[in-house]
Amino acid sequence: MYQDEILDENKTMFHQEIKTIDILVVESIYEENKISHAFAIANKQALTGLKVYPHCNSKAFDPKDKNYSRDYEKHIIKCENNEGKIVKKVNLDYIQKPFVPHIMQNKTYQYLLANGRQQEFKPTQYFLTYDLETVPKIVNKKFSKSSYQMYELFPLSVASTIRNKQGIKKIFFGQQNGDDFIVQWLNQLFKEAEQVNTDNQYITEACTIDQTIPYSMEVPIVGLNSLRFDISLIISQIQRKHWTISNYTGSASTAKQVIVHHKKLNLKVKFVDMLTYLQPKELKQAAKDF
Repeated sequence: MYQDEILDENKTMFHQEIKTIDILVVESIYEENKISHAFAIANKQALTGLKVYPHCNSKAFDPKDKNYSRDYEKHIIKCENNEGKIVKKVNLDYIQKPFVPHIMQNKTYQYLLANGRQQEFKPTQYFLTYDLETVPKIVNKKFSKSSYQMYELFPLSVASTIRNKQGIKKIFFGQQNGDDFIVQWLNQLFKEAEQVNTDNQYITEACTIDQTIPYSMEVPIVGLNSLRFDISLIISQIQRKHWTISNYTGSASTAKQVIVHHKKLNLKVKFVDMLTYLQPKELKQAAKDF
């Protein structure tokens, strides 16, 4: 009994000593070496503008949102019922279906398989790439007593390579093209993507697009370590009159995949990062390998 009481006291003291500390990790490059800096965050709300529910520390709310009070109270009830744990429920269909996402989520392969023509299926052959060059600008912004921003990265230029049936083409836009050079680049990018999309489709013996085979794949726009840095610099220009983000996968700081839909052309492009599928490597080595 005495030993059990000591163990209980030790467990209680152990749990009391554990504290949750919020860390902000910032990476920088010094003399071609990547350096990581860790900062302890004293006030998350002052830094992010979001209020994190303290019981579970897994849900954040924007106090400026018109539905803030409703969503916050709704989460409190849900969180208390689950004792602060994230509970995931699986809803099964009434009709049993095979789990084959590579078939059900690909209309082209689904059609070819249904018609016994799966040997005609081909991978995406043509694509686009992009890379942004940035320049640091001193801003010296102070958010709180412990939060201070010294500089901010601004886009200086952007270059893209287009690979289609005609060969390889390069385009370049920079500050010399005007302050809206990113918008100009996106305009040209969609024009090139339209041709790439046509070249990726299935062709009949008469050298025309096979209209019987459904094709709704997004045009890939590939970058290297781009969804962490580059996309954050152009994402404000993606939401415009003629094009908009139709799908965003990832967190607020790091995107995994961004799909943009051009309303006028009825075309979708997909910004993807090469490092999502590969081991980390330098741009020069990636260009040499692929």
